[in-house]
Amino acid sequence: MASPSEELGELLAALKKRSGHNYEWLGRKVNASKSTVHRYCTGRSVPSEFGPLERIARTCGADSVEIAQLFRAWERATAALPGADGAAPTRASSREQAGGSRTAESSRDPGSDAGAGAPAPAPAPADQESGEDLGSAQIRRPAEIAGNGGELAAPAPAPGTEPDPEPDPEPSPPAELLPALRSPAVAAVFRLARRRGRRVVVLGAVVALLLGAVGIALAVAPGDEARAGPLGPPLASGANWALSAVFSPDEQLMATSNRTGEVRLWDVSDRGVPRRLPLVLTGPLDGVTSIVFSPDGRMLAGGDWRGTVWLWDVTDRSRPAVAGRSLAGHTGPVWSVAFSADGLTLASGSDDRTVRLWDIASAEPTQLAQLTGDTAYITSVAFSADDRILAAGGNSRVLLLWEVTDRTAPRRLRPEVSLPAPGYAVAFSPEGRTLAVGDGDGAVQLLDLTDPKAPRLLGRPLTGHTNRVWTVAFAPDGRTLASGSFDRTVRLWDVADPARPAPRGRPLEGHGGWVLSVRFAPDSDLLASAGADRTVRLWSTP
Repeated sequence: MASPSEELGELLAALKKRSGHNYEWLGRKVNASKSTVHRYCTGRSVPSEFGPLERIARTCGADSVEIAQLFRAWERATAALPGADGAAPTRASSREQAGGSRTAESSRDPGSDAGAGAPAPAPAPADQESGEDLGSAQIRRPAEIAGNGGELAAPAPAPGTEPDPEPDPEPSPPAELLPALRSPAVAAVFRLARRRGRRVVVLGAVVALLLGAVGIALAVAPGDEARAGPLGPPLASGANWALSAVFSPDEQLMATSNRTGEVRLWDVSDRGVPRRLPLVLTGPLDGVTSIVFSPDGRMLAGGDWRGTVWLWDVTDRSRPAVAGRSLAGHTGPVWSVAFSADGLTLASGSDDRTVRLWDIASAEPTQLAQLTGDTAYITSVAFSADDRILAAGGNSRVLLLWEVTDRTAPRRLRPEVSLPAPGYAVAFSPEGRTLAVGDGDGAVQLLDLTDPKAPRLLGRPLTGHTNRVWTVAFAPDGRTLASGSFDRTVRLWDVADPARPAPRGRPLEGHGGWVLSVRFAPDSDLLASAGADRTVRLWSTP
């Protein structure tokens, strides 16, 4: 019977064989030696983190189901190796952690087969080589790693088997520097040094020793000690695109929806180990593009591609009402739903070029108003924190704003706000004075709505995405903005001063398809993203 590490190797080897790539080519793609890739594919060694295997698998074209299968095999393999009980694992070459570069993704674009009713999005850009760190793929098991990372060595191969290719030589830091390496700043110096060669390693060692000798504390720039990163492996959304992921107000539940109409609930009371509840909320027969919890957490609303708005009673978390109630009226796909802050009204935006307001407070929800203001479809709606303003964006360069103090007779605000590109995503800051708009050119615009009758652009556009921005969300404290794009990345922005916004760290990478939803938990730094790669990912954004 094959050992767990051999079973892991067989899975990876099968992906490699299917891709037709050799060890050397894969090694170049994931910044690892060919001997490292060979040992992983033969099960002779197991990385202490899942990231290296995920990078290799994705380079070979693995889908989310195969990634999940590989992850389970990696867990079994690491649990079966020496050191899995907390003892220090055997350490191999310091370069064995397969890479620090982003891998080239599969050439098949998960978003290339847009469904019926979906607007034809701009094509995603071709994959590019990059030297950026794919930190989003790293999944650490603290109890199994006693040292500073490294690789868990699998049992020795049987006599007579083919020896491994000779590993590339690599200088190691002197033993007397190990205590100093616990400093994040010194560790960063060594990671850089390893990329530059032996001379820089020696120079870095000397500098670190001198700093340690004189007792100088290395200062770490703000934000470096607690960078944003993934929480655990990606969560499978089902058989098709993950379209939305949102948290309940008490952060105990997460709801997700996908392109086949499935709406699922997850227990996220332990954010590091989300647990899918054994039920699926029913009703929709097609993609549920947007879902949202009511402010009191007792109701979940969603809009589907057949033009129906759905309501589910989730008051009893142990036995939620599985069957949803439907609200009819739209004649095209519903792209966005949003509750007012008081929880009495639901807004829905649709492909039929209308925004509709629904009275949710009554036993039988009814339509309060139908709003039109442009000739383009509506992809995003949002209420301001004080419930005075409703914003809507879509396939138009005109931002739509209404005063909705009287929800039976909303009033369109003038003058119109013209955007440089269609604004597909809108979100209000928690205090309600700043509106973020994600556009078709990959930029995010910030607008000051202190005076709703005279909105004005704030600062320069936030640029960095290379394709359409489809979703935006503010953190609970209003100091961070998240954006998700068809370029397959999530970006964080420092908007503490909206007039001087700035990028926050590197893009959050890991999705293998368009990012279609980003949402923060109501009272923490937890972020959920959903993508066309059929996965939902959780991120810590301290």
